[in-house]
Amino acid sequence: MPGVTVGLMTLEKFAEAVGLPQGVVLGHLNRGILPTVTLGRRRLINVVALQRELARKEFVL
Repeated sequence: MPGVTVGLMTLEKFAEAVGLPQGVVLGHLNRGILPTVTLGRRRLINVVALQRELARKEFVL
């Protein structure tokens, strides 16, 4: 998701953006793997927090 400037995304839009089935994203949400914010009854993925977290991690291929 390079260049994403959106701070919050719905499960559906996030799944579409990263190319994963909605069920997989929901599983990650339920396990606390993806950072979320609750606004009213809506649970949104905090894309900014996710990008910051990923920027701090070191990946080995």
